[in-house]
Amino acid sequence: MDMSKTAKVSKKTLPKELQKYRRLCDELRRLLDQARDEAGRALGEIRARTYWLMGQKLAPECAGIAPGEVTGLLERLGREVGVTRTVLWRALRFYQAFPEGVPAGAAGQVGLSWAAHVELLPLKDPAARDFYLQQAASHNWSARKLRRAIKSRLFESSRASAPGTERLERPRSGLHTYAGEVERVIDGDTLQVRIDLGFSVWKSEKIRLRGVDTPELGTPAGRRAKEFVKKTLAGCGTVVVKTYKTDAYARYVADLFHHAGVERKEEIFDRGHFLNQQLLDERLAVKVVY
Repeated sequence: MDMSKTAKVSKKTLPKELQKYRRLCDELRRLLDQARDEAGRALGEIRARTYWLMGQKLAPECAGIAPGEVTGLLERLGREVGVTRTVLWRALRFYQAFPEGVPAGAAGQVGLSWAAHVELLPLKDPAARDFYLQQAASHNWSARKLRRAIKSRLFESSRASAPGTERLERPRSGLHTYAGEVERVIDGDTLQVRIDLGFSVWKSEKIRLRGVDTPELGTPAGRRAKEFVKKTLAGCGTVVVKTYKTDAYARYVADLFHHAGVERKEEIFDRGHFLNQQLLDERLAVKVVY
């Protein structure tokens, strides 16, 4: 049964005055939710600016003294001002990471919250930190989404593959690109994917990864390839498939992109992990031409 159609029919049968009242309630709820969201983002930005200023005050006092003395100083200061040593330590690290000032948000948007900045502090590579900072600001990521992106190593996947590995050209055109869900990993280079065709239409298709060939499933190498794909795609609610043609077995030859920390189809296609290339990088497949 199509629940959406049932809901539409029920709404049309309501008296006009009740329909008007319901619309008013919906609008008021929307305005309240919007205000709470904006207030939360603004508060997060204020906290980030405040902690940066605190770090700026702490930096000269902590310069040139031993790590143990820094810990003791932050412990004493924390007791005096009513915060934990961890808060002061993060404020110090925040200032040291961004001595020029709190990173600005995208044009016309509030900057990152303090919680999001905290996720960036453990990153020692400035290039990685800048990459995640730009991605989070551009796409308005929450701290949770930023954490997932860092955990799944989005920065590393965006860089060139390891030296010596064979390369597949990563597609740039979004033509024939679909969101989907992996139903089953058949072997290292073949999957069953439930594809979203749009307008609430889904279709289950068997796809063969373009440009790669993994060993037969009955071999140890074949089993390793399959387990790698299963483990790699575990936790990915949405994947993106770009189809090209069908092979002799009526399977779509396709590229598959994934990222557990990203939900939008366009973002996964542009910045997600390229499974075909990952199999080559891990030496679990050889490059082939169809």
